Amino acid sequence: MGKARFVDVWLVRAGCTQWDQEGRIVGATDLPSCQAGLESARQAATTLSHHSIAAVVTGPSEACRTTSTLIAEATQAKVRELEALGEIGLGLWEGTLACDIEDRCPTAYRQWKSDPSSVIPPEGEAYEDAVERVAGAAQAAIKKYHRAGQGLAIVVGPTIFGLLKCWFEKRPPSDLWQLVENDPSLQRLTVNSDTMATVAAAAASREAQGSLSSPVGLGRSRLNLGRA
Repeated sequence: MGKARFVDVWLVRAGCTQWDQEGRIVGATDLPSCQAGLESARQAATTLSHHSIAAVVTGPSEACRTTSTLIAEATQAKVRELEALGEIGLGLWEGTLACDIEDRCPTAYRQWKSDPSSVIPPEGEAYEDAVERVAGAAQAAIKKYHRAGQGLAIVVGPTIFGLLKCWFEKRPPSDLWQLVENDPSLQRLTVNSDTMATVAAAAASREAQGSLSSPVGLGRSRLNLGRA
């Protein structure tokens, strides 16, 4: 099959980990999916088994690989792992309970939860750098792997899931945590492969829900915390 101008991008949040369930800040720490995460991955694979998928593009973490493997087995699609789709690095905050960070750095933590582009955790990655890295990888994957009449699954960790949703739908960084915490873990976006503009979006899960908001730029001041 040839290329098509419009492609269904199935954005998949990789199965959660034990740290997620404990309320710890995960970031780029590589952890396996917990039992609840495996169940979520199986549900995504079951849903996608009813659709034609050209390829499963995945981030490099163990949780992403597990979710991608289940989807690939259900859809007979090949898995393509991209290092650039890795989670955002949150430096010295990783592994720490979110409530402890809030107690130790209340102002920075509240600002980070309000607008993650405005704070760089100590030894972490800037939000804008993560957007450039991940959006570039997603654009390249869509152009390279999508085929007419087939969708493309992109499996990423939770923060990158929210970041990509913001990027595809031109939403502000302040929407990121809402998307990570409240949106279904499997999202179908119809994307113009020439411009990468999202022309339609549909939630696809048992708890389907979704909303669009107006485009907003990133132009906010940023707090770099340095070392803790």
